[in-house]
Amino acid sequence: MVVFDEVHFGGFLTDYINGVCFFDIHPPLAKMILAGTAKLAGYKGDFNFSKTETRYTSDFYIKIRLCPAILCSLASPLLTATLILQHCSLTMAALCGLLFTFEFNQISQSRLIVTDGILYFFVALSIFATALEERYQTLPWLILQAFAATCAFCTKFTAAGCFILIALS
Repeated sequence: MVVFDEVHFGGFLTDYINGVCFFDIHPPLAKMILAGTAKLAGYKGDFNFSKTETRYTSDFYIKIRLCPAILCSLASPLLTATLILQHCSLTMAALCGLLFTFEFNQISQSRLIVTDGILYFFVALSIFATALEERYQTLPWLILQAFAATCAFCTKFTAAGCFILIALS
């Protein structure tokens, strides 16, 4: 069944796949990742996402929902590894990773066709790359840091804080 935010982001997927130009307040990267996933899943851009509680006509949406779910599930191990790099105890790092795994917003946002799960992944990757760069100070980690922060910013503008983190580190 289509839920609130899937009305918007599902419509964006359909527009991307059908080549329709549109404007949205968020940058396009996460929507393009979702559209690419939808295309690979065989979605033809023929489902009308315009009303909530509309029943899906096939199981195409499950494959699309997997993208943010998988990426968001990778955020917990990245955050755990970041804490270990920052010399936190293994118990504390594992507890923090576990708490993020069961955090309600993360659970609810990562199970839908929305961009937040993708954003969580790129922000966590940016923080992890920052910890790696601080520890090893080599060019590959600096490039990963910049790439991850840019991807986070190109997902939602609210991720500009990643650049502040990089500047402060």
